[in-house]
Amino acid sequence: MNSGTMSDRLREAMENKGREDSGTLIGQFASTVRREQSDSGEMKEFVWVNKGEELDMGAPDEEWQNTPGSFKVYGNWNEYAQGQDEEGNMFIPDEDFPYIKNSDGQYILDESTFEGRSRSDEMAKEDLGGQGESPMQDLMEKLSQMRGQGGQPAPGRKMPGGGRIIRY
Repeated sequence: MNSGTMSDRLREAMENKGREDSGTLIGQFASTVRREQSDSGEMKEFVWVNKGEELDMGAPDEEWQNTPGSFKVYGNWNEYAQGQDEEGNMFIPDEDFPYIKNSDGQYILDESTFEGRSRSDEMAKEDLGGQGESPMQDLMEKLSQMRGQGGQPAPGRKMPGGGRIIRY
């Protein structure tokens, strides 16, 4: 899961606690990306979500619609699609996607929260020394730079008591 730090998740949970108008959907439990025409004639993308029951992502709309607890989350899903199934339907990655209820009563992808979280994840990776680096690897690099051969303090470094290490 690439959903931010634990503190980010806790903050988001506390902000959304008790609110029925927001939540988080997990990509692996959402339908493939679907489209429908709005009353204004505009094509809108959505994914089906069901918090209580796991349905096949390729299940027809009727099955999603007839399963209690299912609802649509509208958004620019083509921008976040990870790939396509055998029929060419786009699917979203196994990430957490925040949603909110808009003034029309529809659930929509909360892109500003999602994008902000993604940017903070990227910045955290940069702070760790680059893509693929772990915090443990960074710590080990720092420690090895502070030590000489055999784990001894590097020559010329001051010891905690004020002495110096001299090699003979």
